[in-house]
Amino acid sequence: MTIQQDGRARVVHAVALWARSHLGLWIVLFTAMVSALVILVSDLIALPGQSGATVSILILILLILLTLSIALPVTGHIIEKNEQAAAATRLCHQQINALLAVGSARHLPRLSKLADDALGATPTRYTMAGEAPYVSRPGPDAAIQHLLATSKPPYPFVIVWGDTKSGKSRTLAEALRVEFLRESNDPVVVLPRNGAALAEISRIGITLPGDGVPAIVLLDELNSADLEALTSEVLDRVTAWAVIAATMTARRRNDVLKSGSEVGATARAALEHRSRQYELSSEPPTGLIKTEAERLYPEERFEGSIAETLVGARELLARYKASRDENPAACAVLRAAIDCRRAGLSRPVLEPELRRLFPSYLSSVRVGLSPTDELLASGVEWAAVPIASQVALLRRANPGHEPRAWNVFDHVVATEDETERENSRPIPSSTWTELLEIISPEDAFGVGFAAYSHGEISVAIAAFRKASTSADQDKAQVAGISAGILLDDQGDVDGASAVYRRVIESGHPDQAPAALVNLGVLLARQGDVAGAQSAYQQAIDSGHRDQASMAQVNLGLLLASQGDTEGAKAAFQRAIESGHPDNGPAAAVNLGNLLAQLGDADGARAAYQRAIDSRHADHSPAAEVVLGTLLAQLGDAGGARAAFRRAIDSGHAEYATMAQLNLGVVLAGQEDHAGARAAYQQVIDMGHQGYVPSAEFNLGNLLVGVGDVVGARAAYQRAIDSGDPENATLAAVNLGNLLRRQDPECARSAYQTAIDGGPPTHAGMAAVGLGNLLIEQDDVRGAAAAYRLAIEYGQAESAPVAAFNLAVLLLKQGDTGSARVALIDAVNSGHPQFAAEAQRLLESLNLPA
Repeated sequence: MTIQQDGRARVVHAVALWARSHLGLWIVLFTAMVSALVILVSDLIALPGQSGATVSILILILLILLTLSIALPVTGHIIEKNEQAAAATRLCHQQINALLAVGSARHLPRLSKLADDALGATPTRYTMAGEAPYVSRPGPDAAIQHLLATSKPPYPFVIVWGDTKSGKSRTLAEALRVEFLRESNDPVVVLPRNGAALAEISRIGITLPGDGVPAIVLLDELNSADLEALTSEVLDRVTAWAVIAATMTARRRNDVLKSGSEVGATARAALEHRSRQYELSSEPPTGLIKTEAERLYPEERFEGSIAETLVGARELLARYKASRDENPAACAVLRAAIDCRRAGLSRPVLEPELRRLFPSYLSSVRVGLSPTDELLASGVEWAAVPIASQVALLRRANPGHEPRAWNVFDHVVATEDETERENSRPIPSSTWTELLEIISPEDAFGVGFAAYSHGEISVAIAAFRKASTSADQDKAQVAGISAGILLDDQGDVDGASAVYRRVIESGHPDQAPAALVNLGVLLARQGDVAGAQSAYQQAIDSGHRDQASMAQVNLGLLLASQGDTEGAKAAFQRAIESGHPDNGPAAAVNLGNLLAQLGDADGARAAYQRAIDSRHADHSPAAEVVLGTLLAQLGDAGGARAAFRRAIDSGHAEYATMAQLNLGVVLAGQEDHAGARAAYQQVIDMGHQGYVPSAEFNLGNLLVGVGDVVGARAAYQRAIDSGDPENATLAAVNLGNLLRRQDPECARSAYQTAIDGGPPTHAGMAAVGLGNLLIEQDDVRGAAAAYRLAIEYGQAESAPVAAFNLAVLLLKQGDTGSARVALIDAVNSGHPQFAAEAQRLLESLNLPA
């Protein structure tokens, strides 16, 4: 296009937009012009001798004007729409660019163009020289490639995890290259800044090449906050167009899995149910792998892992440990940077933040030094000096930009964060306080999860409260719910309720329904049934994919507790029909339990079978356990054994152990003593503290039955030593009964243990046993006191026995009046045996009731 043509195009563009934006004025002007031209043409035609050519030209001009009167506004409308779309695209690209660590929305990097450090590997002197060959590990390489392999969506979410410097990032990078750089494929790689950035990208949408090859999303060093952003909806959206490849340290993975409460529930679900995982060993190379490593890197001695050796991890750790003596300022800087990472700050630490933390860390390293800017600068400079591997303890994250930002060597962070070590250094309380003051609400989100994992609950609540003010509404509302859960756990019901209601008022499409469910649970626990039911119904009405069906399950449980069995069954059935992969099977188990309580064995079995058929990792083995229990109650010992064995075969951490314990009970009932003993021993060997005391108690009972007093005594004692509130005191009662004649002193001690530490039911039984023992020892006064203690407990099983025994004792002492009172108490108890015995004794002695 020439300059003249371009100028005409700009004029047309401007006029068209003016016509579109001033349509009313345009219509008036053109109507006037056309009207005037029509009159002129009409007058010329009426004039005699008028040239036909002139009239034709005027008619043509009229037609052109009529066309322009319509075409220009329409063109303006099209231009306006195009410009709006272009502006929206530019805005979208700007938003995505801010969420990417590498590349841009228009220029996503290809896998073949990304170096190892861009994919998360720590730069070394070898990568800087462009000579860093990969030492292959056939087993791990093949396993990770298999996890990544896919042919159609949904594509996999793969996590390679292990200790720091086990080579996670480099191994994953090589697996991606082998798996995807074949057959001329070269996928684009999306490198989000963190999990929340990926969630936002998934909502905005990203334009990918239409080559039919899935993109790769890489998330290096996942943490709790990252995973919390990866909801089911986010993962569904992303895995529709990309393979998600991630790395994670063993420590952070453990932090997610051990949390156990609703805080971090989304993170646990993403980790446990949506990802494929591979644990990478950090052991030094051996055999052929070591030979290959030494061939490729002849200057290195591989006494640690390959990655640890190449980055000089041991030398860097030694330098860090020496910093306290060699350069206290550097030690203070490093500790501050390390603790920022440990406290959940996943981004590089800014130098102003280091300056804020520097004084308190310096005083803890060396008393008497003044925390000047010059001393801080010298400490940073010392820590940033690379060793022979060209890796430093501090590495500049933003060369050429201010303020300076620093990454600290991750292996040092892991060493300091090793809580199993007795001399591990805790994060100072002042650091938590300072961080909460200086970080943004967006950063406070990760700090909240880190504080929670460190047991700093008040800090976690404060961090989540600050994060709830974030401009990022996803983070803000997740943080609000997390704060509510922790406040509830701390007993601040009003605070939790207020937080949940704020989240509900936000109208967030995901978190508002979740807050409704949590509020419903809180209100139900407080006895506000109507309020809980209303909250659950609102969550159901939201139609949320996860929370609506969860609310149905909770509503079913609430209605069942209120005796509304029909409403409960309907709620459970709707949750089952939702087809939700988690809540559907959970509802089936609960429906089965309800039907079993109502005596509908066939309905219960069908519901349990539905949960079993779902193959859900948790609910399927749980259904096998309750099905086995139901079948045992129905007398179907064979069916019960089969169900329990299927639950055992699942390997579930809890339900397999529960099934093993129940299997022992069934086998004992069939007098398969050897099988029952083996089952109980298996539970004990599993070491699950929730079930070991029960297994020891049951084993003791079994051994009593076969006459193995020594073995029974040992089993009971182990149950007592467990301190379990139920089984320890029951075992103490049974041990007392076992030893009453063989070892009276030990028996007396066992009874006293149950009396001192057990619930009234068990304490009453122990008091009766102690009374019987003292009678055999001719301690009448002590026996009477023990029986009276059992009566005071008022338990339905033990109090009538104690009253009857006390009456017999008093009659022998000639105290007929007191004996009569005790016998009347036994009669009034209605006990199936001792009420009748007491009545007969009253009648035989002619004592009026």
